[in-house]
Amino acid sequence: MKVFKDYISGDEFFSDSFPHEYIFNGACIEAKAKYVVKGKELVLIATDEEEEDQGEGETVIDIQDKFELNEVQNYTKAEFMTWAKAYLGKLKARLTEENANLPEDKQRNLAEFQAGATQLVKLIAGKFSEMQIFCGSKMDYEGAFCFAYTKEQTDEGPTFLYFADGLKGVKY
Repeated sequence: MKVFKDYISGDEFFSDSFPHEYIFNGACIEAKAKYVVKGKELVLIATDEEEEDQGEGETVIDIQDKFELNEVQNYTKAEFMTWAKAYLGKLKARLTEENANLPEDKQRNLAEFQAGATQLVKLIAGKFSEMQIFCGSKMDYEGAFCFAYTKEQTDEGPTFLYFADGLKGVKY
């Protein structure tokens, strides 16, 4: 299994055990989450007249729960745009530095990165009122955020969006 961690904070954001794909020139990872019931208990009733009763549980988003993502409240679109500009600048600098140490055929195409990241920013900004914003367990607002929204009404849960170049895959 590969777990994707934020380069800046080290927080875990998701794993390859969730259905996902790369979009926008590989700049975005789009992962499908599900709503699950957590803490549901099985209670056995000792009489024949009543059937098994299910204790109440809490409905959670599987990705958010598993990776202890914290929802960012009261974040404005302007704050998002300020964060995105600074965060993408950090990613571009890191990619430029990494590219200097890689053979040409292994380098990340910076023009593709910028084009894809711009597409992702436009998608998030365009649907900002529909987005839930999450940060990692350390609550590092300088690091990665991820964004969740209902892409299709028939989905079993929200679709999460990640800036792929801000995450590193670690095999376990």
